[in-house]
Amino acid sequence: MSQSKKRQLALNVFLLRYGHHPAGWLHPTWTENGRPDLQWWIRAAKIAEAAKFDTFFVADFIGRSGVIDKQSVKNPNNFHFEPFTLLSAIAAQTKDIGLVATVNTNFSDPYNVARQFTSLDHLSGGRAGWNVVSSLNPVTAKNFGIEAPITHEERYERASEFIQLTKALWDSWDDDAFDHPDRHSGQFYDPASGHPVDFKGEYFKSEGLLDFPRPIQGYPVFVQAGNSETGREFAAREAEMTYSSATSLDVAKAYYADVKSRMAKYGRDEDQLKITPGLNVVVAETDQEAQDKYGELQALVDFSELEFGGKDLSKYPLDGPL
Repeated sequence: MSQSKKRQLALNVFLLRYGHHPAGWLHPTWTENGRPDLQWWIRAAKIAEAAKFDTFFVADFIGRSGVIDKQSVKNPNNFHFEPFTLLSAIAAQTKDIGLVATVNTNFSDPYNVARQFTSLDHLSGGRAGWNVVSSLNPVTAKNFGIEAPITHEERYERASEFIQLTKALWDSWDDDAFDHPDRHSGQFYDPASGHPVDFKGEYFKSEGLLDFPRPIQGYPVFVQAGNSETGREFAAREAEMTYSSATSLDVAKAYYADVKSRMAKYGRDEDQLKITPGLNVVVAETDQEAQDKYGELQALVDFSELEFGGKDLSKYPLDGPL
């Protein structure tokens, strides 16, 4: 008699201080000011940990346009802590929950990212995760002085090489390289435990050793959120967890089957990837109370000034053709 495989539901929480709904900060229950508030995040992480969530996900809305217009002043969600700084503080206040930091490979360097993640992994006792992002918003590109943004496919190729190099840097030390300093010989570590990197890729080069011990986990948990053809292939090859869109059950099932079916060609078992569909929830005692709460938020959305791609859409009827 075959024994069925035990399956475990993985729960990830992705919070924003101002709420995911565009009018969340306008609701009467939100009475705070707009300054950064570390204690809000620590409380949120502790609540998530007590509720047995597996991971605490921190996005990174990096970059900001210099144009201050009618739309930009309505959006609070670009103003958040940098993920490594925030999660380092949260690591000291939590014990079990995984800590996922978003890092964009277009605006970082593999050596620095390898240092940051190994530091976070040691600070947290082996709980670091990396949400690998390769998006390239034209506004953010200008913030970093990038004049010639690369194509969608090239960004994923670059991200794969970025991961390849960070792994090589993490592998530049054995797990126990610094566990046994030898006072008698005067050797802080065994020379054989170091494995210098000599990496020459299409996008990156690096020689030497990482200046911090290997992460407790070996590597951080790799998370990915792309839904394009290239993004799905990247998830099948690299990711251990996806943060995916699920507009319906059928869409979620199709995405799940598609990404899982791609893994075998990379020598990976389907169980090596957790797929987590993103769900926005409104919590209440009854369905009607939840609908009422959602209605309150919807009523606060200002439709008087609408634009998209620099075009004024306010003259069009909301429920009419565009």
